[in-house]
Amino acid sequence: MDVKPKPEPVPQQGRRGSEFEKSYTKKLLTDSLKDSSLRVTHFDVAEPGEVDDSEQGSSSQSHQEQAKVANTYRMGPVRKFMPHLLQKQIEELLKGTFTGVMYDHSVCKDLADKLADDILKLTEAQGFDRYRYVVTVFVGEEKGQGVNIASRALWDTENDNFVSLSLKNSSIFITAMMYAVYFE
Repeated sequence: MDVKPKPEPVPQQGRRGSEFEKSYTKKLLTDSLKDSSLRVTHFDVAEPGEVDDSEQGSSSQSHQEQAKVANTYRMGPVRKFMPHLLQKQIEELLKGTFTGVMYDHSVCKDLADKLADDILKLTEAQGFDRYRYVVTVFVGEEKGQGVNIASRALWDTENDNFVSLSLKNSSIFITAMMYAVYFE
């Protein structure tokens, strides 16, 4: 039996790079964004000790390419939301906005929108990180009727909280609720 050895593969000179090679992917991104207003500002580089053939010619790397940031895996807030810090301030906003106002649909709608924006700005200014806020303001005409307002949500009792305030005069009733939901 005569066994012929396999011939050595001849390397191709104009070979297209693999999508899995970092240098080729970077070149593809840069070329595809060449005519647009977007540009490649950061691309992950090889770990120290690994040699990337596209970076062999440059002796200095930018600070962006050297920095690596890991996930925090933080499951809870650094500073928990504390509703008592906002209770008085929201109550003052509520009274200041609706004191002496008679019910008129268009006026009350605009005041409720403004109040919701003010409550949201006030809450965001407190600096509780990773919290998302939902603010609702209900305004209705007071005619001696009973009103129940309810809400449902998936709730984390450890981190999520809320502030709820009501105001009532001879013409209108107002209920403002602000929910602070921790975003992991």
